[in-house]
Amino acid sequence: MPNRKPADADQTQAPLLSAITAYGHSGVLPFHTPGHKLGLGASRPLRAALGEGALKMDASDEVWSLEYNHDVDAVRYQAEKLLAAAYGSDQSYFLVNGTSQGIQAAFLALRHGDYQRNRILLPRNAHISAHQGLILSGLQPCWLPYEYSAKWGISLPPPSAAVIDAINGREEYQAVFLVRPDYHGLCLDLRTVSDAAHRTGCVVVVDEAHGPHLGFNERLPTLSLQLGADVAVQSPHKLAGALTGGAFLHILSGYMTPEALKDALSLVTSTSPSHLILASLDEARRQLATDGPELLEGVVALAQWARDEIDQLGAVHCLGVQEALQMAADYDSTKLLINVRGLGISGAEAEELLRRRWGIQVELSTPTSVLALITLADTQQTVERLVFALRELKEWTSRRTQRQKLEAVSGKSQSLQDLGWYQYPQASNSELSPQTAFWSVKESVEWTSSGGRVAAEWVIPYPPGIPLIAPGEVISKEIIEYLSLLCSAGVTIRGMQDQSGTQVRVVRSLHQEF
Repeated sequence: MPNRKPADADQTQAPLLSAITAYGHSGVLPFHTPGHKLGLGASRPLRAALGEGALKMDASDEVWSLEYNHDVDAVRYQAEKLLAAAYGSDQSYFLVNGTSQGIQAAFLALRHGDYQRNRILLPRNAHISAHQGLILSGLQPCWLPYEYSAKWGISLPPPSAAVIDAINGREEYQAVFLVRPDYHGLCLDLRTVSDAAHRTGCVVVVDEAHGPHLGFNERLPTLSLQLGADVAVQSPHKLAGALTGGAFLHILSGYMTPEALKDALSLVTSTSPSHLILASLDEARRQLATDGPELLEGVVALAQWARDEIDQLGAVHCLGVQEALQMAADYDSTKLLINVRGLGISGAEAEELLRRRWGIQVELSTPTSVLALITLADTQQTVERLVFALRELKEWTSRRTQRQKLEAVSGKSQSLQDLGWYQYPQASNSELSPQTAFWSVKESVEWTSSGGRVAAEWVIPYPPGIPLIAPGEVISKEIIEYLSLLCSAGVTIRGMQDQSGTQVRVVRSLHQEF
């Protein structure tokens, strides 16, 4: 369990939710923003979609709280103190623009003070928000290698030994940025890495977007803040009860300067944050802090039940705890990574079939697998429906030939299954810094003939949002070949210059011969 500080923090309270809700039902006649005035001016379709209660909570920066003299900042400060107590941080913040906002602020804060030490160590397979942080801050990246599991079609956390070797190398780093847990629940050995980083004065920043529930149940991995992280950013909208876009930012003072992080947040924070998101964050914290241990015990049990049932189907099987621990130091077992290669179809095809035929939408697909999240929202009935759909999928595929199966999905010219044994390319050489390349004079070229050019934008297979091409990197033949495979298989690609998806922006005049 996270350390509770201060000891008298009453986690049953949700002051921000209470004050926001009270204002909407106070009977006040608003002559302030927003223009819909507590829903009075909202259109009928919007009122029907959101309901009167939600619109009454969207009241700009007005709250009703006699205890805090109706001061929204005072109420929010109290709510964020409860958040810090729940997670054992020195200071915590509510964010309304997702974990991306917190990561970008952390990168900006790292430029505080010593401008000569401006290098950051991070995995190349980090989320796009980390790459955006590089451009905003001007930090120079040093990429960590990562490994790939062809069986599961996923990239793995960088080996801890490789991270420590890089930290102890000749370069001096301002910080090390890590993802824990990753999209699939795998956790690297953060304690060992943090200790090594702190010996050199490095700040440890952790993208913990997929871990807001960690630490509230002993059967789940430990929170990053308890393993040496100086800054951790979480997405309670992913696996807890907050609305989309809501995030938590936590800091332990010592290696990161709290004032610098606060200043950086002011640069990337809206002056008109959504009250709906803020209220949902306050309540998500309360739910986890008070009922989390019991609720998460049920979530872990449901996930294990589903894993056991799916493994008995034959031809499909889940990533098990023991196998996961061979690839990582710890594992969040509420993530169900389900390998469907035995059915003769790809993960993308399984995702589409599950949605179209059985009304099941998974989180994402890989070349060989699909990922299903088990959260506080799930019940025995919802998980049974998932198992039933997979059983039916198995029967459906067994009655058709490979050709019939492929044609029945969507006529894709190439199955994503073919990518299952193809190594996702490592980062290519960087010709320019991400910031320099992003703000350079650009030109658009056909991506099929972009080999040797220096990228000036991202090209991102989505999800999980990890750039295949990033600004400043030389586009290699291997990347073009891999992108061709992805496109032929129908994978969604974000970041191309035009809507047809045929061009990529590169730095004008810079070209390398192969």
